[in-house]
Amino acid sequence: MLYSRSIENILSNEVPLCRYYTRGVQPIEVIDLLVSLTVRISMPSGDVVTESIDLDESVLILKKRLCSKYKLNLSYINLIFGQFKMNDDKTLGEYKIYDDTTMLELTLDARPLPSCRDTNRQATLESQERKVNGSSPPPLPPPIPKERHLMNDVAAKAPEKWMVVGTMLDIHSSVLYSIDIQNKSNPMACYLAVFHHWQTSIDCPPFTWDTIVEVLESDVVHRHDLAVAIRRKYL
Repeated sequence: MLYSRSIENILSNEVPLCRYYTRGVQPIEVIDLLVSLTVRISMPSGDVVTESIDLDESVLILKKRLCSKYKLNLSYINLIFGQFKMNDDKTLGEYKIYDDTTMLELTLDARPLPSCRDTNRQATLESQERKVNGSSPPPLPPPIPKERHLMNDVAAKAPEKWMVVGTMLDIHSSVLYSIDIQNKSNPMACYLAVFHHWQTSIDCPPFTWDTIVEVLESDVVHRHDLAVAIRRKYL
């Protein structure tokens, strides 16, 4: 038995959990198994929310819970810890999350971020390939654009077309009218709200630059010049 007193005493919190360990077993390893924590999560909107977690639950379970709670699309979210994407199959305890000061980041991306293991493996393979071929390292890929950059481009080219663009992105008219009222018909603010809803709603098509280019090139919007500019800059 790992603990010096009964399970009933542990569950009734008669003494701190950190006292229940035997010689050679660190208290933190015992806490790892038993304690629920509240972590902070940075959301795409910039807000920081708190979420209770169990260290034996998987990253995927936490992601599904966040998607259900905040109406997010599971296919396009990543949880980031220590600047790396968390692996869906791992438990939260495997990331050594032991206290309430832990900050995770939830991101929305059309392309997945590399995990720690994938990044190291890919770097090793590329290094070996360069040694065999004697070639120079390939250029770094361009950074993933942010929604604000695209919003600025679209709004500058077609400031009055935000509602049409929102309709093409399958955003319901009631949502668009609500955006219009909340932002007092300010085109820039409305565009930002449209793109944010597009990225976060499970009812919208996937968030990719190809999607917005298709919208702009459609017969409804007729913004081929803007589509060309977006394609040149982002695709």
